Amino acid sequence: MEKEDKNHDEKKPEKLHIFINGIKFTDEQGVMPTMLGRDLANLVRIPPENADITRKNSDVKIGIDETIHVKNGDHFEVIRRKVEAGF
Repeated sequence: MEKEDKNHDEKKPEKLHIFINGIKFTDEQGVMPTMLGRDLANLVRIPPENADITRKNSDVKIGIDETIHVKNGDHFEVIRRKVEAGF
């Protein structure tokens, strides 16, 4: 008598992932279903107070204290507002 492998037909849940500036981030790196704009800036190591955050495809600006609902595969752009250089 053969044992049925119950896990064989079950799909593993896909890890939540997003792209920021073309770089993939997963739940293992801190991506959650609900995040703040500052969380996105922190993932790419840009100080939130100096970040312009945009959800790609809709060009909607996101404030650093704005709550967003993340969908799997979302694309965001986070850029520095002001770049300071020194010698």
